[in-house]
Amino acid sequence: MHITRPMLRSDSAIRRLDDRLVVTYLDEAYEIEFDDPASLPATEILLSRLDGTRTVDELSREADGLRPDQISTTLSMLDGNFLLGEGDKPGAPMSGLAFALHLEDLYYNRWMGQDGETSLVRAVFDGEASRDVLIGWGFECYHVTSRAHDCLAPIIARMHGALKPLAIDYVLDEYRHDKLLMKSLLALGYPREAIEHSLPLPYTHAVMNLLARWSNTDLLSFMGCLFVFEGTQDIGDAYIHQLEQYDLPAEFLRGQSVHNDVNNAGDHGAVSRLFYSQFPSIGADDQARVTRNLRMLYDAQRRKHRNVLDYYSQPEIGIPRTLAR
Repeated sequence: MHITRPMLRSDSAIRRLDDRLVVTYLDEAYEIEFDDPASLPATEILLSRLDGTRTVDELSREADGLRPDQISTTLSMLDGNFLLGEGDKPGAPMSGLAFALHLEDLYYNRWMGQDGETSLVRAVFDGEASRDVLIGWGFECYHVTSRAHDCLAPIIARMHGALKPLAIDYVLDEYRHDKLLMKSLLALGYPREAIEHSLPLPYTHAVMNLLARWSNTDLLSFMGCLFVFEGTQDIGDAYIHQLEQYDLPAEFLRGQSVHNDVNNAGDHGAVSRLFYSQFPSIGADDQARVTRNLRMLYDAQRRKHRNVLDYYSQPEIGIPRTLAR
């Protein structure tokens, strides 16, 4: 979780509803249910104390009537729904970790909460995405992971101090993801050369270019945007589930599933928090720049999803995408 002083979002509200608690934030309601009704009052007190002034250990010591595992489960649920921030000392600049959590809140709660899921995500969740759209998405993911190698060398070369071993660990995690997806696409019968020479869609290319640019010129923006690609609630398991509805080779399904599992396992999705936790504070100018860049990426990602759905839904297109000869 990486949060040291949990703070419930300032716009959230807590209310008791029969045998459960409801946390409301930006018109979204999240329910906390209890196997043991006796723990409800203690959990309500715990939530009221999430003001950013107490560490997790202090909250555990003060929480009469709750076991450590119950506290951990409650905090994990809140964090999983992006309802927690990181508390800072009064008057102090925003810490790196607090800013990372703020970026997650902007992306998932405020921007996506206002715009809703993309048409591609809705099609996947509703079971309406065609076989070609799902395979096309696999190709676009391959292009992003393949181009990721252009970003990995610069971040190792340009990072120093405590950031460098974190960067090396991240590179080792990412290394050969493109090979995994290549193997998956080969199982569909496409020649390796055809996959390697296939072309990403324009907005996939735009996303790739943004990441490549920031890895070379703006490491703070690069680190701050990684959470979008690692372990997030994008298409994920719903994409894998719908793939299983079509007559596709088992090796293709396995490659896509393993890639999805790796991105959602453990702390892999907390990489932005991990990098930013090394910064005691991040200044206002840097915050503004990173926020602008994250918004640029957000818009490019939404256009990429629209691009994928529009292009691969056409019955006459060929897969993989190549230059006309």
